[in-house]
Amino acid sequence: MNRIINDNDIFKLIQHENINTENYQTIFMLYQPIIGIEATNLYLTLIQEKILTKRINLDFNHGRLKSLLNISTTQLLVAFQQLEATKLINTYYYPLKSTFIYEIFSPLTADDFFANAHLNEKLLNQLGRNDYERQRFYFLNNNIEITDNYINISQEENTIPQTVSLKSVLNNIYSVQKQEPMPTPIYSFMKPETPAVMKVNLNATPNDFIAKHNSREINDTVSLMQTKSPEEYLTSLTKTTITSKLKMTLSTLSHDFHLNTAVINCLIEYVWFKNNKRLEPNYMIKIAQTFQEYKITNVEDALKHLKMAFARSKKTPQHQFQQESLWTSQITNSNFKPTTETQQTNNNIKTTTMSQEEINNLLKEFDAH
Repeated sequence: MNRIINDNDIFKLIQHENINTENYQTIFMLYQPIIGIEATNLYLTLIQEKILTKRINLDFNHGRLKSLLNISTTQLLVAFQQLEATKLINTYYYPLKSTFIYEIFSPLTADDFFANAHLNEKLLNQLGRNDYERQRFYFLNNNIEITDNYINISQEENTIPQTVSLKSVLNNIYSVQKQEPMPTPIYSFMKPETPAVMKVNLNATPNDFIAKHNSREINDTVSLMQTKSPEEYLTSLTKTTITSKLKMTLSTLSHDFHLNTAVINCLIEYVWFKNNKRLEPNYMIKIAQTFQEYKITNVEDALKHLKMAFARSKKTPQHQFQQESLWTSQITNSNFKPTTETQQTNNNIKTTTMSQEEINNLLKEFDAH
């Protein structure tokens, strides 16, 4: 048929498939070198016209397309033929009414395009080997394929003890958006009627000494470890809002290291005391790893381990630290009976005192674990 199109010829549009971002990439990078700029613009214009007809129920004519594309009748006809040759549209004509229907199709996927011998050859001839290979590389599928050489060895139940990578845990914690640093609260001695927290007076002058007779508060602290959630315990300890980083750390201790509430609270108390009233996530995770290595799952074992760690970190063994804290004193609560080793350590404590400078030096020591 010798086709002729006139400006006043009406056309209607049918489109069964939506055009997505990947389709547009294929049109510009694979089809356009073959069909040319005018056919590419015609294809994109027809898609927009179809969108417009959903909002405005009007018939369009070829004269409108020529104006939108700024091309001649001959150029428009050639552009239609290019789209038809590459199966991007089908054209139907009703002679009695001089009406056209253009059925719009989505372009082939990149894989299907390169598998099509006709299109593949046209693209190669148009671009040359170097640019052709560049286009292929752009659409190269990098998805990993599971071949028959691989055997599915997945298990329905986990029978292997879990271990957690310190590096991966810290990366997760420090990926949380940074917030304002947590203010350091004033930490004073408690009165018996106030809620029990550890009393580490690090603001004392060099001539001041730490109080020794606080066994009641020590037992109250141990009781709080068993009754409060880590979030509540940390808030009562620091007297400030928990940062996102610390929330992530608490979640890691619970879900990745499988520590119970009392053990987490014990760890929080120790790090707070040992690290000069700062809760550093890497220090907390390091201790949690040690708990995992030694299979420490209850607060009794956690207390025993941290006492021994604290004793090993002493810089000058001849001077004994006189604060009766969780890490140097015997727990009198019946639920926490110290071992012979712990009792012996406590019995060896002398009545000498340490200056504040010696205390600060001691707190800078890092545990052997």
